[in-house]
Amino acid sequence: MTTTSTTLWNTRLRELAKQCLFSESLNVYRQMLRFGHPPNASTFPFALKSCAALSLPITGYYSIPMFSKPGVEVNSVTMLGLIPGCAAPVHLSLGMCLHGSSVKCGLDVDFSGLITWNAMISGYAQNGLATHVLNLYREMESCGVCPDPVTLVGVLSSCTHLGAHGVGHEVERRIESCGFGSNPYLKNALINMYARCGNLVKAHAIFNTMPGKSLISWTAIISGYGMHGHGEIALELFDEMITSGIRPDKAVFVTALSACSHAGLTDEGLEYFAAMEKQYRLQPGPEHYSCMVDLLGRAGRLMEAKELIGSMQVKPDGGVWGALLGACKIHKM
Repeated sequence: MTTTSTTLWNTRLRELAKQCLFSESLNVYRQMLRFGHPPNASTFPFALKSCAALSLPITGYYSIPMFSKPGVEVNSVTMLGLIPGCAAPVHLSLGMCLHGSSVKCGLDVDFSGLITWNAMISGYAQNGLATHVLNLYREMESCGVCPDPVTLVGVLSSCTHLGAHGVGHEVERRIESCGFGSNPYLKNALINMYARCGNLVKAHAIFNTMPGKSLISWTAIISGYGMHGHGEIALELFDEMITSGIRPDKAVFVTALSACSHAGLTDEGLEYFAAMEKQYRLQPGPEHYSCMVDLLGRAGRLMEAKELIGSMQVKPDGGVWGALLGACKIHKM
């Protein structure tokens, strides 16, 4: 590969990154540099994606000195490709540096600017860096950049993560002022945020305004009632969802079983658990067994909980054993 062009090197990098062969991708990148083939604007996103996937904070900095070399054009496409790869925790400072550079280069206007802000906000939100998302959102607002639904979904997910009810309420007002009030993705995000923050009245009010409720909508409201101890209401909503023609998935069954556990509805939980396989052909995963062990453990039915673990069709994980140990501690066994 010593005589191949930069384009062919990039093709190889792209194929390896697409196959999640990140170590191999970085090895090819190092070979490319060693053989004297200069990277171009298309090279850096693949290298940083691999660095982020492998949590390698130092290797990612290979990209930065290359910006100053002749023939490497730093444009909006380059910057947008790099920013998401730098939103991982190990590249936090690098990501902020690139974002700042995009603003200084005049890429913070119109649609191009919005994309750069969204790339950072979405990247931080996906990596659980909720505080950084909110700080970035404040900065975006102060720069006069108007958010779009993609921005606001990321901000609301971070409000949910932090329990930032007040900021979430501000975002709701921003949604209305921007004319996004009917957006179903934002409605789902608002339901989830208010429900998890404990404002079930507000969450249910938004839920009731939705003409077409998706499985995500139902899961958010059911989860909210369940996690705050209103198991009976959560199960009523679950049954209402079934009646409306929405087929449940594994995620909504976790919320239903968890609701049963928190409310002490042991028999109901056993019925829903049995219905997963018998009625809906869904194989329970460790998260479902964890709920059931917790459910039986809270009821003092520890032998049944141990038998259930022994009958599992999947390998018990830490959550399952933790639920059993917690029950043993409660009942001093």
